[in-house]
Amino acid sequence: MTLVSSLAGALALGGLASVAVRAPSSGRTTAGEASAVRGVPGASSTQWSCAGPLPVGDPKVSSSIELTNTANRPVQAAITFSSTKGGPTTEHFVVVPGVPMVARPGARARGMAAARVLADGSGLSVVELIHGSSGPITAPCTAVTSTTEYLVAGDTRRSDNIALSLYDPGATPAVASVSFSTASGRQAPPTFQGVPVGAGQLVVLTVADRLPFAPEVAMTVRTSGGSVAVGALDSTRLSGSFLEALEVGGNTTSGRWLFAAAPAGPAASQVIDLLNPSKKTAKVEVGYLGLSRGSKIAVVVPAGGLARVALNSEAQSRALGAAVVKSTNGVPVVAGRELRVATAISQAKLPERNPVLRRRRALLIVPRVGVAYTITGGVVRPAERWVVGGGEADKTASELVTVTNPTPGRAVVKIVRPGGTVPYVRSIVVAPFASDVIDFADVASATGRFSIVVLSSEPVVVTGSLYDKGSVGFTSSVAIPLD
Repeated sequence: MTLVSSLAGALALGGLASVAVRAPSSGRTTAGEASAVRGVPGASSTQWSCAGPLPVGDPKVSSSIELTNTANRPVQAAITFSSTKGGPTTEHFVVVPGVPMVARPGARARGMAAARVLADGSGLSVVELIHGSSGPITAPCTAVTSTTEYLVAGDTRRSDNIALSLYDPGATPAVASVSFSTASGRQAPPTFQGVPVGAGQLVVLTVADRLPFAPEVAMTVRTSGGSVAVGALDSTRLSGSFLEALEVGGNTTSGRWLFAAAPAGPAASQVIDLLNPSKKTAKVEVGYLGLSRGSKIAVVVPAGGLARVALNSEAQSRALGAAVVKSTNGVPVVAGRELRVATAISQAKLPERNPVLRRRRALLIVPRVGVAYTITGGVVRPAERWVVGGGEADKTASELVTVTNPTPGRAVVKIVRPGGTVPYVRSIVVAPFASDVIDFADVASATGRFSIVVLSSEPVVVTGSLYDKGSVGFTSSVAIPLD
């Protein structure tokens, strides 16, 4: 019997095969230390969970899961989609090195979906994508589920809403209870307590139904029995456009968080959301990387409370801003970043398609971005190797890859295909406490769907940002660290 046949048998019984995670390779930053998305331990796991929630059954929306193989051999994978309408379905794939493999849920009835991926070896990275009226939306899937998960962004004012996804990818049923930290204190609506989530089941809760008019919302999900993967699809209206963003839950708290550079010009606002799940008050400094300590914003986050910090300092006039969060009294917090672009930002056309020239210009003028809303998870520690999945370069969309160097040394960076050594562009040198950005619309060898691996001589923070070439759409998700 083949391994995929064995996996299929386990899935048919509603369970999962045992998870084997190999030890991280040696180096200055281990996979655990590079925990990028509040719980993702790198591309070493044989199991991934994509909580979404991913819209299905709408002809105007396309949801998918994309797998990238960074190993040097083919990897067999079994993908099970669970939907809020109908039973689970399983598909088998062989993922060859360097070629992204895309799987789409087959649900026809309108609803939401989640997915779990089982593989016969390590080396896969998995991301979830939505293409719809909000433009492209992407987020990394997680290789870790937990009995306590946090989500820090979103609100329920006006037409804003949060679709909370509770997904149990395992064989043990779970019972979930959700508490909310808001500007008016901590709340636990009865509807969100003792929610049963069966093995392999997806439950999606609409937050505004029971918690309306909340300008700031952070969520803590605790489960008994089995553990769950948690995600959210946050929706908002901005400049007359309906926009959505995916947020990935996680169980990591830290005294320091890093966020790779993102647009920070007058049309773009970066907001840092902070949740303090501890029983002690947290004193935190928030600001842009590389600025003096006097430019940081001091904020007090009460025990069990949250804070929202708008980075509207003098650095707001910069084209790209990389944010840093630091607890000054040692109390760890959970951090996320919301980016809103209220007015489309365009670049003047250059006389030549010169990637080096355009890259320099992008550091002085914000890269082309449409009206957009996106949520990005923070990085506890930087890493030297990252994989960016879900890339796209065609007539409708393209990819911005941003590399931020939070170290005092120069970082020499190469961008290559997964499983290969030929660089997409020449090596990039990123100065200390600085950032660089590559627009793959200017890389002739990157067409259609693609994934990349970023290799750096110094630990860095990497994000992959899809943008729509129309007027709406931008998504910026942190990359997945490699062991």
